[in-house]
Amino acid sequence: MNFKKAIFIAFLTMMTPFLSSGCSSGGGSGAAVSTTTKTETPSEQPAYVTVNSLRDTNTPYEGEITLRKALENLNDNGEVRFADELNGKTIDLSIIGNENSLLKAEVFTMNQGWQFDGYQERNYGASAIYLKKNVKINASALPDGITIRWAGKEKARIIACYGNIELNNITLTGGVSETEKLEENTQPWTLARGGAIAVWGKATLRNCKLIANRIIGDMEASRDRGAFGGGIYANIADLENCIIAGNTAEGYGVSGGGVFSVGGADSTAGTVSKINKCAVNSNIISGLHCYGGGIYSDGGGQGNLYRISIENTSIIDNTVTNHPQLQGSSTVQCYYRGGGVYMSNGTMTLNHVTIAGNSVTGPEYFYKGLSNIGGGAVMATIGNAHNVESMTVGSSIITGNHVNNTDDDLNTGSLNHFYSCGYNLIGVINFKMMLAPIPDTLSISRKHYPLEGDSHEITEAEVIDESKKLTYKNAELLKTLSTDEITVAYNPAGQAMDRVPPSYSVKHLMLQAKNKNLTAEETYFVPKAAADQLKTMGNMAEIDFDSIGDPSSVFFYGPPVIWPSNTQNSAWIKYWRDLDLLVENKMGPATLNDDFWRNVSNNGMFQARESTKKIIGPEVDQLNNQRPYGTKSDIGAVEYKP
Repeated sequence: MNFKKAIFIAFLTMMTPFLSSGCSSGGGSGAAVSTTTKTETPSEQPAYVTVNSLRDTNTPYEGEITLRKALENLNDNGEVRFADELNGKTIDLSIIGNENSLLKAEVFTMNQGWQFDGYQERNYGASAIYLKKNVKINASALPDGITIRWAGKEKARIIACYGNIELNNITLTGGVSETEKLEENTQPWTLARGGAIAVWGKATLRNCKLIANRIIGDMEASRDRGAFGGGIYANIADLENCIIAGNTAEGYGVSGGGVFSVGGADSTAGTVSKINKCAVNSNIISGLHCYGGGIYSDGGGQGNLYRISIENTSIIDNTVTNHPQLQGSSTVQCYYRGGGVYMSNGTMTLNHVTIAGNSVTGPEYFYKGLSNIGGGAVMATIGNAHNVESMTVGSSIITGNHVNNTDDDLNTGSLNHFYSCGYNLIGVINFKMMLAPIPDTLSISRKHYPLEGDSHEITEAEVIDESKKLTYKNAELLKTLSTDEITVAYNPAGQAMDRVPPSYSVKHLMLQAKNKNLTAEETYFVPKAAADQLKTMGNMAEIDFDSIGDPSSVFFYGPPVIWPSNTQNSAWIKYWRDLDLLVENKMGPATLNDDFWRNVSNNGMFQARESTKKIIGPEVDQLNNQRPYGTKSDIGAVEYKP
């Protein structure tokens, strides 16, 4: 694979806290380095077993503890540790522990079209290690960690876990998950999920690296043959101080080149997947339906509104592209969206992130009037198939991303609400597909941008110092790539430096009609009030508002939960979109935002509520440097420290 912008320099000393505890790969003969068995069961603590061998065998020597045997014999909630002699070494796995790894996954049935039927046990195919219990694999005592690499002749992911798993100071590399034909009517193909690791439970990764893993789906359209999560596929993902890089996904339908977070299906409400102080960089997905080159968030699956939080994280140089074996057309639908991050359901928070150098490429077509391509950096889904509740972005750099070589950064898709928390530096921001106002659900104002410190039309050169990029090098791990370097982070520059107060407050306008029992014919006052306000603005004098129709004849039909799919609302949706396009050049990309609606709401027909949120910045940055270094924090993932 040719990784765009895979360019790096030597580590700066300031990166030591981030990577010195990581999982570097070293050499290794594969022989046991110790004949001492170390199994302890301290009182009131789960058992732990100490691995003392690099070999992968089902018949270990007397006194030899292999990783495979340690995990096989471990109690539920037990822990695997590693002998000191294994520091920096590589365990090459070559045995497929389970050809038919069972974990839960989504199920669709054909009933007048595909119908989502929740999550059931499915066959994920071959895994080197298959676990059906809660486990910890802990190399935190090894300064250089341990690498676990798939080195078998057949294709297999490294770990599949039906339960909760914790990894610390572990590198996973070389894993391959590919769809395989099954002789079953209930599931004709195995699922290509998680090139390195697939988890139906909570995956907690600390100081880990998932590098150069791969998922391969089928090249024909199918609900089951997609490829999800080149590095990791997890129901709940909790990642901290990790590098997820150089992973690939290919197939007809592909999502999440680095990370695929289901987000808490079958879990309690309020579940949060978290990615903190990580580098999700240089991952590639290629196919015909492609979403999320770096990260894909499913928000708990269809019908759920669970949240993913991404903080102090760099998302750089990920790619979404068309697969050369697959060709879309005006009748064969193809989609290429979200070069860095894509969200399909639920809510997302981006705080102190840097998203740059990501790209989306592919042929452009329009289906039902909507472009099939977009979101060089970040994108939310477009359409009525999913409920994408909100995206909140604060203190972030999102610039230098592209769609077909054109600047394109943040596309809000069909969000209910976009919330800024201020101090965002964004290149191109696109609100065009945001949902139209709803009169009676505090959803008249939806675009809560810009706030203090926000700017758009920002170029990468204005806010990023590429001469001080921070890099990770390990030729052994990266030998399958076209480079031996991975960009971990960019230092801030210019407008990004010394901007964010340690704490401050932001306000978002929540607005609805004062009368919540309006008939459809009474809702016209909302578009009419907006049009009347626009006509009073001095810079709108030459705008022909009559060209988009009479707002007094535009009505909203409820109920709110299904209104976008109600064909009676087509005129309502069209009017608001036409109005946005009419005034965009005069008002900026957010057009009818909070500031505009505050003026409109004074006519007595509206009920307004200001939602106030106190923002307290994180205490450290992506590299564990203290924030702020001076009196104010830098914008983006990294706090510059001279």
